[in-house]
Parts: sequence; structure tokens; C-alpha cells
Amino acid sequence: MMDCLVEIKRVVNHVSPHRAGFHRGSACGQPILRRAMTLVELLVVIAIIGTLMGLLIPAVRAARASSKGVTCKNNLRQIGIGLEEHLGHLGRYPVDGKNGYGACAFLLPYVEQQALYAQLKPTESERPAIASNASLGGTAIATFLCPTMESRRQTVLKLGRASYLGNRDLFPWNLPQTVIRDSKSETIAMGETLAEQAWILPGTAEAIPPGDDSTFGSRHPGGANFVFCDASVRFISENIDPVTFLALCTTNGGEPTVER
Repeated sequence: MMDCLVEIKRVVNHVSPHRAGFHRGSACGQPILRRAMTLVELLVVIAIIGTLMGLLIPAVRAARASSKGVTCKNNLRQIGIGLEEHLGHLGRYPVDGKNGYGACAFLLPYVEQQALYAQLKPTESERPAIASNASLGGTAIATFLCPTMESRRQTVLKLGRASYLGNRDLFPWNLPQTVIRDSKSETIAMGETLAEQAWILPGTAEAIPPGDDSTFGSRHPGGANFVFCDASVRFISENIDPVTFLALCTTNGGEPTVER
């Protein structure tokens, strides 16, 4: 016992309190030394954490962007299926501008919005003034909204935003399926837009590749998503050849297209 006390006194006299601590749970009362972290070591740890965060944050952002891209494509896929069902039921595509409504208004029953469609009755009467039906037209419909535009769910007119516009060569007319002489898999039906577009209002896009100078465009880097007349969805680069893109937008041009 005396030897143990002597050893404890020796440790206390020779170890700096700034460099060591004591733990009372040791055998026979002998202290267990615990070295404190130096300033240099602390700075190294902080630097390592900062480096890891610098690597992690871009990865998280990329994952979120990828998730939004998948959701956007799923939206267009649902719209494409809705167009196919509309075509199957009525034998034609929606007419953008009929009774003052946009093409998306006629797709409401096919995107799980039957109740809203029943209230609007777009096939039966002219669309009333915006102010009188803002409560209905102001509804933000997830299927018509790309997640990258989530912060802009309504237009400046307080109407539900549409992130997608129809191909001008397809929707302003009462077109039956047989009018598409080009392959349906090579004919664009709708694509993304950054325009101030509401789903309840008419509006179509010109055959100009997605970008700053086009009504087609998106917040996805490098291009935009499009749904074709066969309900397939593809990402088209903003660098696509304009002639090729024009061929993809025509319904009966008969032009050959190349891999995008």
C-alpha cells in the first residue's frame, strides 16, 4: 500500500495538469493519464471535417438534382399516358385554346384531377374571366410542375403554373392519331418550359431547341426533358442540331432524325 501511495505522489509531482487528467476508477487508486488535444491537433481535425464537408455538399446537391430530374420525367410520363388515354377515348389530341383553355386542362381527368375537371367543364363552355375562376385556376398541380420550379408554384396572375408546354405543331389543331405520319416515338408532344405559363391557359412552344432563346427550357443543366407521342420521355441537349429538333417537332414532315 505504501508503494502505491509513493507512486501516486511521484506522478502528481511530475505530470502537468494541462497535459493530463485523472480517472478515479483505476485499480488500487492509481491515476490513468489522459493526454489533452493540442491546438495543432484541433486545427487538423477541423481541416479534415471541412474537407469532408466540401466533398459531401456537392454530392448531396447532385443527388437532389438527380431526384428532381427523375420526378420531372415521371411527371412527363404521366402526361404522356394521359395523352394516350385522351386519344383512345376521344380519337384525337386535346385542342389547346378550345373554349379558352390550355391543353393541360383537358388532361385533368387523366392525372387524378377528376373533381377539378368536373368543376371547370372545359369542353362544355368558354373559360370565364381569370378573376372569376382564380380559386380553381390557382390550384398548383404537382404533375404539371417540375420540382425545380417548386418555389414558383403560381404565375404572376396567381394561376397554377405549368412547367410543360405542348408542341405547336400538335396541339392547336383537332388532330386525330392518323395525322402523325412520322413515328410517334420521334414526334415531341410536350416539353419543359421556363415561360410564365399557367396550366389553365392556352400556350404552345415553337420548334426551337431548349435554351434561353426558346419557349422550351428548364433549370436542369444542359437541356430539358420532353415526352414524345408514344409516352416515352427523353432528355434533349440544348446543343442539339436545330434542324434535327425541328424534325422531332413536326407530325408529318417525314424527315429522318438522328440519335440525340
